[in-house]
Amino acid sequence: FSFSIVFASSYVPIGKGCTNAYYIDKDCDGYGVASPLGVDADDNDPEVNTPQTVIAKYGNLTNFLHHLGYYPDRIFYIATDGDDNTGEVNNINKPYKTWRNGVKPLLQPGDAVIFRGGRYDYLGDYAIECSNLNGTADKPIIVMAYPGENVIIDATYGIVGSLYAHMIFDGFIADNTGHYAGLGHGISIKDGSHHLSFKNIDIKHHSCGIKPMAGLHDILIENCVIHDNWESHGIYFGSREVPNSNLTVRNCIIYRNGRHGIQHNGRVTNLVIENNIIHSNDLGGISLLEGVSNSVIRNNLIFNNDRQGIVFFLYDSWMTGIQPYDQTNNLIVNNLVWVGKHKWDGSGDSTAEFPAVHFNDATKEQNCNMGGNIFRNNILVTYNGPVFRFDQKKFADTTIIENNVIYRVGGSDKVMTYGSDVYDFDTFQNFTNLIRNNLFADPKFTDVSIDYNLTPEKFNFDYLSDSPAINFGITTDAPSTDLRGNPRDENPDAGCYEYGETSTNKPPVANAGNDIIVVDMDNDWKENITLDASQSYDSDGQIVHYLWYERDDQIGNQKTITLSFSVGIHQIKLMTIDNKGASSYDMITVEVKPGPNVIILKEGLHSAIRSDLPDKHISYNSEGRKIGGSSNQIWRLFLIFNNLDSILGGIPEDNQIIEAKLKLYEYAYFKAEGKSVSIYSLKHSFDPDTVTWNSYAEGKLWSTP
Repeated sequence: FSFSIVFASSYVPIGKGCTNAYYIDKDCDGYGVASPLGVDADDNDPEVNTPQTVIAKYGNLTNFLHHLGYYPDRIFYIATDGDDNTGEVNNINKPYKTWRNGVKPLLQPGDAVIFRGGRYDYLGDYAIECSNLNGTADKPIIVMAYPGENVIIDATYGIVGSLYAHMIFDGFIADNTGHYAGLGHGISIKDGSHHLSFKNIDIKHHSCGIKPMAGLHDILIENCVIHDNWESHGIYFGSREVPNSNLTVRNCIIYRNGRHGIQHNGRVTNLVIENNIIHSNDLGGISLLEGVSNSVIRNNLIFNNDRQGIVFFLYDSWMTGIQPYDQTNNLIVNNLVWVGKHKWDGSGDSTAEFPAVHFNDATKEQNCNMGGNIFRNNILVTYNGPVFRFDQKKFADTTIIENNVIYRVGGSDKVMTYGSDVYDFDTFQNFTNLIRNNLFADPKFTDVSIDYNLTPEKFNFDYLSDSPAINFGITTDAPSTDLRGNPRDENPDAGCYEYGETSTNKPPVANAGNDIIVVDMDNDWKENITLDASQSYDSDGQIVHYLWYERDDQIGNQKTITLSFSVGIHQIKLMTIDNKGASSYDMITVEVKPGPNVIILKEGLHSAIRSDLPDKHISYNSEGRKIGGSSNQIWRLFLIFNNLDSILGGIPEDNQIIEAKLKLYEYAYFKAEGKSVSIYSLKHSFDPDTVTWNSYAEGKLWSTP
């Protein structure tokens, strides 16, 4: 038995209500978009969160839909146990089973489709396919999750289509468990689609979270959490021959995506990015390319990304449909941008030299304009990089930079770079009369550290009472409220917050107990272990939820649970939530050691081999999902233990091996809290014909299993 002391950490509220770095909870009832407790039927009312509380307050579903502003003429229900042959409109007890064949052909303007709770992993690669489906301005088509129920659309493409319009999508979880390497898009919007709203959706495990492309207008993305889409951007807007217009991203959390948090590539006007929390992405926060003009970026919190906060970039493209255009007349106001020292996943210090704001015209002709933009009332913080970086000696002379609080941890000697020239703060202030009334000073946040890069939930950007950001802004173009929805006064603060009273509720203290080590004495490869959170407490309220996790999987929801753990090391997280929605967590390690008479073979290798090319070894990570057969070839898993002879040779002569077990796992690196390697059981079972034993040699035909 051994133990270690681990201090609990809380999820700091950085958005409206109890919204934190990972999930939206505006009404502090513990439920919300991407919340571990589940979705919230109404995130503006702490008394309404589950289907039961909906009916208790509103009497029936119709009244609640009217409360949300939805007035459907007809309702089609879809359920995992439904039947397309017996489904009936307006009959919750006769649901359909599928979207494509069951409900979509029947829809007309003014209809609603309500999915009941469950995992929809049978709808195909294109789950909710909406091409050419159109409501009208006064009769939109509503597609939504049943209020308070977790509806998981588990597909390569969750919501997808071309030329669909006047539709509302609300309340889904768009997951992609079949392709953890990251394929597809949670939401795909193509080819002239317009007047679409996507609300309260949790989007994860795709290549790109949301990908709206080509000739779009009047698109709203609101109250969504877009995360862990490992290959590309959280949101990637694109336009080609036809520009986009009137696109809005509002009140979203965008984190741990493979490229930028948000990127727009191509021409657009009236792009509005406001009230978002954008952090811990593999590139920058917001990236604007090839023609973003007459747009607004305001009230965003952008922090802990690997590169710049905001990027303006032009490049030469081989595609005729996308070429560099002017990027002018954009308003960047009341944002908070923080660029730290480390890569967020702990893999290096490469962000040390990145700026908060970056302008780069990488085109050969250099004939486009990126001047005429306005930076006002922002807080811009870097570590060693300049706050503003202009790669070419242009654009800065026509850019308005006023009433910003600027801070560089490395000192005031490199606030701006202009080509190869370096400007300290004083020369920056006197560069043109358009750069004025800025302040170089530590903005004095409550609790911010470069060492929080692995735990972004700890960042607290609330201003201390002596922060220079307080009342430093001006009212010109300032938003009327801050990131939390608090009103701004006649002397607005710089940054995304308005200083004032914050919640006095203290978060609970989660205590999962000590680390646990046990030995599997009966050699059944598992042991029952009790996890006990009884030492957790809340000094000013009561804990109402105890949630236990291994990796991202919830394994229990009681104060004390007993579970069977297999031989190995298990990272366990306890999350506690109090009666006012505040939360905290604690981590422990559970290790089940093999019995004293068990030998573990280590230093093994694995690869895949094909029946038609037996001399080729292919990495299992890239080809593993093909193992088990396809239409024209057989794939098998090939295992090698390099030190088999040396290990077995150490067994005393009077002992003998009485049993051998082969346990197969698929493992992959996921950029999770604290950087870890997760182990997952293989999705495919292995029969004897699937495994090639140790008589196999490279280049020979199959051996007999």
